[in-house]
Amino acid sequence: MAVEYVVFAVWAFLFAGIVILVWKRLRVIDARLGKAREEIDRLQIVDLRKFLTKLNTNAGPNGSESETDNEPAQHSGGDVVPLRRESPPTAPH
Repeated sequence: MAVEYVVFAVWAFLFAGIVILVWKRLRVIDARLGKAREEIDRLQIVDLRKFLTKLNTNAGPNGSESETDNEPAQHSGGDVVPLRRESPPTAPH
């Protein structure tokens, strides 16, 4: 009977050791992911600033983009059909 307790204690000790190793490894991975997330956020901010700077340098004299990009939409002369709001279909009983 004592042998079974010793075997159980050894297996429990090994299992606890493995759990602790996995837990430490997960903490290391989580820390690395956190640093990567911060770096991605920083790069997105830098990229956004570059984009906004480029937009501001391409702006026309009145602060908008060039006049060719701001042409009014052409009307085809067709009638405007209002959208109908229908109730969702119900399942048959």
